Amino acid sequence: MGERSQRRAFSSENLDWLCDAAVAGHITRCEAGWGRLRDFFGIKVWRDDTDRSWAQFILEVPEEHLRSAVGRSVQEAVLRVLRELAEVSNPVFGAFGYGDLTGTEFEHCTESYGAWDAYPTARRYLRGYGWLTVVPTEVVERLGGVAGLEAGGSFVEVSGLAGGGAWLRAGMDFFDYDLSSAGGVFQAVAAALRPGMPGVREELGVPAPRTPVVLQDAADYGAQ
Repeated sequence: MGERSQRRAFSSENLDWLCDAAVAGHITRCEAGWGRLRDFFGIKVWRDDTDRSWAQFILEVPEEHLRSAVGRSVQEAVLRVLRELAEVSNPVFGAFGYGDLTGTEFEHCTESYGAWDAYPTARRYLRGYGWLTVVPTEVVERLGGVAGLEAGGSFVEVSGLAGGGAWLRAGMDFFDYDLSSAGGVFQAVAAALRPGMPGVREELGVPAPRTPVVLQDAADYGAQ
């Protein structure tokens, strides 16, 4: 495996180790998965070799498990993991939704995608929005603070994070989040999005369904 690499069996204890190591800044790259291709869970932690001040955490869960008889508990388990990391990491962005690893659906629709490219401006422009959106401290301030976001009525849960930023949840169940719900979230955060008219993404091989994106220019809501 090499001097800098190690392999660990999948277990709850090693998941705790992974989270602790990522938060402490000890991991350069980590990938874990199990199951058949159609029944795949994935956990990835990516760190930039040249800028070790930040990392990208990705947790992939098959949609059928979220829709199962215990789907709500699976959703809540994923949220607990994301919340734990968000509380201690002073995040630049976080989300729960459909998509791929190269960018958010909003970034694809505005052709501004790329986690690595987005990082330098991620505390100025919110990278996207969805059922769950984790917003960095600087963006929260521009959107009226936690109290202002809560007063807008677009979220069932608005709370500040210990490490900075805010946690915005648009509904109790992920599958209730649709274009109508996205409209309220968009209006709440539009002033912090990158301006420009999103386009409909109709590329060969793009998976469906996708996280809803409102086809309106955020500049009309104060984005600059």
